[in-house]
Amino acid sequence: ALSGFDVRQAVAEPDAARLAALVPEAAAAVREILLTVEVDDPAAIVAGLAGLGLTR
Repeated sequence: ALSGFDVRQAVAEPDAARLAALVPEAAAAVREILLTVEVDDPAAIVAGLAGLGLTR
C-alpha cells in the first residue's frame, strides 16, 4: 500500500524504472493520484513523462 511518505519520496526522487514495473492495478492507482496534481505547465509534464516512457 502507498503511504504519504511513498508519495513524498516519489516526487522528490522519481524512479522511472520502478513506476514502469508496476502491475497494472498499481499503475492505475498512481495514475489516479497524479491526475489530481495541479501543475503550471501541463505540456511540459506530459513531454517529460513521455521522455521517460511513462505515458499510456
